[in-house]
Amino acid sequence: SEYAPFVQQLQRKDVSAHPIVWTAREVEWLSTSPEGFEAVNDHRAMAEKRVGGLLQRARSAPKGAVPKELLADETLLAEKLRWALVLVEAVGIAMEDPESGASVAAFCPLMADVRQTFRLKPPTTFQ
Repeated sequence: SEYAPFVQQLQRKDVSAHPIVWTAREVEWLSTSPEGFEAVNDHRAMAEKRVGGLLQRARSAPKGAVPKELLADETLLAEKLRWALVLVEAVGIAMEDPESGASVAAFCPLMADVRQTFRLKPPTTFQ
C-alpha cells in the first residue's frame, strides 16, 4: 500500500499510557477515585463495544481485506484494533467542511508529537 510507510511510523508509537490498553491491575489503581474509576471503565467498555463491531466487520470483509494471520488469531486482531482506536483518539481530528457541511476526519500524528513533547518549562519532579 502507498500508506505502508505512514502506518509503519505509527506502529512505533507507544500507546501503553492510554486507558484502552491498560491491564485490569492498572485500572484498579483508580479504585480510590470512584469518578475516575467509573470514567475509565466506561471508556474501556465503549472501546470494547467498538472493537466487537470492528471484529464483526473484519470477519465479513472481502477476502484479502484483512490479513489471514489476523483473521486466524482473533485475540491478536482485537489487540490491533484496540491499538488503532487509541491512535484515532490520540492523533485523529474531525472537522466540518465549510462548503458541504460534511464531516472530515484526518490523522495528525505530528500534532500529537508536539503536544506530548513541547513544554514551556521543565516538568515538576520529586527528586
